Amino acid sequence: MIKRILICCFLIIWGGEGTYAQTFEGAILAGANLSQIDGDLLAGYNQPGLNAGIRVSVNLSDRWKASTGLQFAQLGSSYSKGDPVNALYDNIRINAVEVPLLAHFLEWRFRVSAGMTYSRVINYSAADVIGGSLTEETDLRDNILSLALGAAYFFNDQWGIDFLWTKSLTNVQADPDANNFITRNLSFRLIYIL
Repeated sequence: MIKRILICCFLIIWGGEGTYAQTFEGAILAGANLSQIDGDLLAGYNQPGLNAGIRVSVNLSDRWKASTGLQFAQLGSSYSKGDPVNALYDNIRINAVEVPLLAHFLEWRFRVSAGMTYSRVINYSAADVIGGSLTEETDLRDNILSLALGAAYFFNDQWGIDFLWTKSLTNVQADPDANNFITRNLSFRLIYIL
């Protein structure tokens, strides 16, 4: 499935001139995430991670675009000073492949975005406060659906900075008897229009 999406994105981006050049726009995004998980007793966006991928946009009008893409993202949470001493986790790291579906409104050099993101968990790890592994005891879902809101500012026709906030709409914990885990993520990325 991921290979098919990559091939389709590649063909659209490099499909040549003509109608594709007027209708479609390809972009590369690379940057960082700051994330947290509600329900694990750890507060704050203390887990840094990578966020990088490609995006394909279609021009709907002079001011509206729709886009999808494929990106790698690291999510999770991390213990920090001030968190409760009875917190079970020291950190949780989730590696995922994401497919965002976004609508964009354009005004001058600004772009405001809203939509959904589907994340497929590749793997994850969890550790307790004394350094032991809790990965086997932590059962997370393979699929995460999130609400996404964002904004971008473009310095010129090709380069910009992109900000995206996401919050999972579904419980990330697979065990129905465990606490609900809701992921929250802040992405800060450079964007290059091809």
